[in-house]
Amino acid sequence: MHPPFSLFIPGIKRENGPCTVQKRKTRGYGLRGRAWGLGKSQAYPCPRRSASGGLEHIESTSAAFSSAINCNKPSADNHFSHNHPKITNPEPTPTPLHKLYINDISRGYSMQKTVYIWGPEDRYSNYRLAVESAGGRTVFGFAHTGQAERWDALLLPGGGDMEPWRYEQENTASHSMDPDRDAAELSLLSDFTAAGKPILGICRGLQVINVFFGGTLLQHIPGHNALPEGDRLHRVQTAPSPLRTLLGNPDLVNSAHHQAADRLGSGLRAVQWAGDGVIEALCHDHLPVWAVQWHPERLKSPVGQLLFTGFLDLIS
Repeated sequence: MHPPFSLFIPGIKRENGPCTVQKRKTRGYGLRGRAWGLGKSQAYPCPRRSASGGLEHIESTSAAFSSAINCNKPSADNHFSHNHPKITNPEPTPTPLHKLYINDISRGYSMQKTVYIWGPEDRYSNYRLAVESAGGRTVFGFAHTGQAERWDALLLPGGGDMEPWRYEQENTASHSMDPDRDAAELSLLSDFTAAGKPILGICRGLQVINVFFGGTLLQHIPGHNALPEGDRLHRVQTAPSPLRTLLGNPDLVNSAHHQAADRLGSGLRAVQWAGDGVIEALCHDHLPVWAVQWHPERLKSPVGQLLFTGFLDLIS
C-alpha cells in the first residue's frame, strides 16, 4: 500500500514526462564576481513518474547531481512500496529524505520557520538556542547549493577572517582564515539573495555580506576585541532604519572582533556606529538583508532576542 501522502523532493519539478532541474549559479552582486566566482548554469536530468506510478530514475551525466540525489534499490527499511526509490540528501551523513520530512512532522517542525547555517551544529549552539527562543528552527549542514529552495532564511554566524584577496587586498593583518567557508557562504548568499529570502549576518557575517556586495574590510582595528573576562561592551548610535524601529537605540552592545566594514558594498547602508566611527550594523536598501557587528546570540539584554524575533518576522 502506498502511504497516504506523496513524496516531496525540494527543488524538483516533476511531471509525467521528462523534466530538468536548473541549478542556476549567477555572478550575483559580488565585486565583479571575483570574491566567489561560480560557474555557468547547469541543467540536470531528474526523476520522472513511470507508467506504474513510481519514480523512474534517469541516469545523470553530472557527478554532482548523482551525489546529491541517489536513487537506490528498495530496502527492507524503506517505508514506501517497491515503486518508490530511496532518496538521500547531500549531507556528509546521508539521511533518507522521506524519513527526514516524516521526522520533522512528528516533532511539530512542519510549520516552524527554518534558518540555514553552514557548518556543524556543535560549533554554533548559541545561534541555535537564540533562533529557537524566537520561535524558529536552525538547520545545519555543509551543502552550499540548493538550500534557498529548502529553507526560509540564511544566518551567517561569527568566526575567523575572510581571505583578503576576495576584496582585492594583500594580507596585512588577517588570520584564522577558512577558504572553504568563505566560498560556501558567498555561494549561499548568491542563492538566497536571488530568491529574495531573509539573511542575517553576525560579526564575521556582516563582513561576508559587505564583501559579497562588492565592499571592502579594514583588516585590523583597535579597541573592539574581546577582553579576558568576555565580550567588550560599548555604546552605539543608530540611524532611522528598520533596525532602529525594531531595537530602538540600544545603550550597549558587545564586541569581539578585530576587523570591520570599510567601503560599503552596493545597496548597503550603515545604520549604526560605535563611538569611534566603526560600523556596527548594515541594512540593504531593497533586500531583506540585515547585519550587525556585535553578537546578539550572547548579549545579556532583550535587544538580542528582539533582533532574532524581528529577523524571523521577515519570513513571509
